[in-house]
Amino acid sequence: MPQIAIIVEFQLHKGARPEFEKLIREHALRSQNEEKGCLRFDVLELIKDDGTPDTDSIWLTEFYADANAVKEHENTERLKTLGAAIAPLVAQKRLIKAAMLST
Repeated sequence: MPQIAIIVEFQLHKGARPEFEKLIREHALRSQNEEKGCLRFDVLELIKDDGTPDTDSIWLTEFYADANAVKEHENTERLKTLGAAIAPLVAQKRLIKAAMLST
């Protein structure tokens, strides 16, 4: 089975970033520390063409050993709790899953 990459794009409501970032950083750290199939989990701040941060956008890049590791991640109680906590902070969300063609 190939490794799986997940990219999540979040567009946040104005002023929501501090709380969202706190919650998502904790989630990323716990995913890496508690899920053996989570190979990497990065929280990214988008930057504009002039180099300044886009404070209303956060992207996640997650890498998992295989589809079973993704299922394990998706079924954690922590992810369900996180979803409920960040829902009022998020204006839009886009999730992309992809199989790794190379590592």
